[in-house]
Amino acid sequence: MVAAEQEADEVANSYRYGSVPTRGIRLLEIPEISIDKPWPLNAYDLQDCPTYFALSYTWGPPLDTAKSRAEYGGVKRPLTLRTGNHSGRLSIELNLFEALEQLIAAGYTGRLWIDAICINQQDKLERSSQVALMGHIYSGCTRALVWLGRDTSNLGHFSWFHETLLPALEKHLDEGGLVSDFFQVVKMANSGEDTTARWRGYVLFYEQRRWFHRCWVMQEVALPPHVSMLCGSAYLDLEEICDLAMFLNDVASAVVPADWQLDHPGTELLTSHKVYAIGLRRVVCRLKDLRSIEWIPSVTGARNPCEMCVALFLSLLSGMRGYQATDPRDKVYAALGMATKFLPEGEDALMTPDYSLSVSEVYRRFAAFEIVKLPYVAVLSYVEDKSIRLLSDLPSWVPDFSPDIVGSAYASRFHDYPFNACVSESVGRYPRSITGHTLQLYGGYFDTVTTVVQGTDSYRQRTQPSLLAMEIRCLEICSQLLEFCSSLESRYVNGQRRLEALSSTLILQQIDGRPHSTETSQMFRYWLLAMLSVSWASLRLAPEAEPLFQKCCKALQNLEEAQDGTLPSEGGIVDYSRMHLTREVNVLERVPSDALPEDIPPRTVKNNVWDNYRLYDRGLHKGLFLGQRLCKTSTGCIGLGPPSMRPGDQVHFICDATVPFVLRPEPVVSRFTLMGETYLHGFMNGEVLRTDFKDRIEPVHLV
Repeated sequence: MVAAEQEADEVANSYRYGSVPTRGIRLLEIPEISIDKPWPLNAYDLQDCPTYFALSYTWGPPLDTAKSRAEYGGVKRPLTLRTGNHSGRLSIELNLFEALEQLIAAGYTGRLWIDAICINQQDKLERSSQVALMGHIYSGCTRALVWLGRDTSNLGHFSWFHETLLPALEKHLDEGGLVSDFFQVVKMANSGEDTTARWRGYVLFYEQRRWFHRCWVMQEVALPPHVSMLCGSAYLDLEEICDLAMFLNDVASAVVPADWQLDHPGTELLTSHKVYAIGLRRVVCRLKDLRSIEWIPSVTGARNPCEMCVALFLSLLSGMRGYQATDPRDKVYAALGMATKFLPEGEDALMTPDYSLSVSEVYRRFAAFEIVKLPYVAVLSYVEDKSIRLLSDLPSWVPDFSPDIVGSAYASRFHDYPFNACVSESVGRYPRSITGHTLQLYGGYFDTVTTVVQGTDSYRQRTQPSLLAMEIRCLEICSQLLEFCSSLESRYVNGQRRLEALSSTLILQQIDGRPHSTETSQMFRYWLLAMLSVSWASLRLAPEAEPLFQKCCKALQNLEEAQDGTLPSEGGIVDYSRMHLTREVNVLERVPSDALPEDIPPRTVKNNVWDNYRLYDRGLHKGLFLGQRLCKTSTGCIGLGPPSMRPGDQVHFICDATVPFVLRPEPVVSRFTLMGETYLHGFMNGEVLRTDFKDRIEPVHLV
């Protein structure tokens, strides 16, 4: 009876939302004395409203820890709102309540925009219309206030990186210091002490705070002119946070101690990469002209301002895939708010948020919009591998943005590469049509997949529990590549030697997003020499790997490339290892701690092996090791394709696409399931259009 009376009292005294103008918003006024006093909530026209702050925070627990979930899960506090003569209570989550308490304690005055309060969350129509205005709301605020939560765990270590290390690093570089001295700068900034605890605190600060993993964060900090970040009562500088994260992403991607990476598989600097993405989005949203983003025309064919905006929408949504959303539709709508900023005046809206539609229908409409509006069918390259798709009712040509996936798990893997596989400016754009779930394009069959090499993921995955497991992983990769090479004809279909074709394929014939002009077979030779020499030096610590090492050596013996010196021989590997790896070997990083004996000219050894090893290894992590599978077709073509590809799948060239695609035939003739994009060596730059292929172009139906 008591519970029923309490519920009736809550209903009777709850706040009742009024209407809001079509292009209007509600703003919450901060009381000067106490959070228990009524908070005025009034509606304004967006074009003629007073100045306001916009709050960015996390719904639910602020930290992804058992302690935080226990303290915050389902816990709510009443907040009294007043509009005119009407007052009522609104239940808000504890984390938001604490944010308001902190703002009052910090002396903030004025007006706030907060989604959970300023939008009637129970009204789907209002929610949809307000979400459509999000970009304008965050662009129009004077400052975004970021609330990370009251918990300050690991804040000391995190602050040290920005208050102590970042200034020391900037001073070092300003004085002409080298980036390669990064580790020494870190140690000196920490008074010569071990920095492992610092790194762990830095990573955990990101990893545990749910705010850094939210998809709405991109918009909430990219669009406002200024951002203040609060953790407890401490203020953090977002610009400094992004600067350091961008530096670590671009220059020092292996700075987290190896033992930490092994104990926490997959973390590395993943979380700081998310901050790097936030910083990059802030840079993009400050641009006044999208034409300065060079990759957009080459990947999407966009030329005019409207097409550039549509292409940016696709790119921003792709960037949301590693982020979390309580409602999967919000990934599309969060990207929409940022892209709309660049929409030319007078143009129709890119999309209209509609929470009455299913998640699958929102994604399908987005993909259809991109296919219709862009010159190239670029959205097909963003279809992820079938093994990680969650929505079973999605057509195969529609990307599934609902999984919180990162890095190599999704396309476009070839985003940085200006390929031009089946685009003809002279012919013009081919017709496209969508009927229900079926997409009709034009293209043609090229070849059938006959061989797929499984298990060629990077040895740097950090999932190995021991030194032995890592050595076995490295040797398995080397063995697979050598055996695959031996299965190829001595000359590739374009006349290249097979090793040159293979070594080019593994790195997409490019390094760091630029075409590599020198012989890749020579770089592959140095990479293989470095890999196997470190493995040989490590056999005393991991003798169980000896059979695999011998398997690699036997594979080399059977290759003519090892006999003519193009590849190293077993004797050459052992001799090199004895000569240059006599000191401690950092097996976890696949490089020697000190590979330069005093009697060897340093640059000679470095240039011949380790510089080339590192360069080629970077190429592999943008090619083969980026979630790809090495494959061969019935006519001897080789390439890289999606993980779920299997023999019997077909390679098709789709008109107005910059890359070929792997399709799986359906029982109905001329209907296919899209498996994903592919790299096909020797056919990435329009070569197919110079054959009789153009005479075989016909409708292709994707379902």
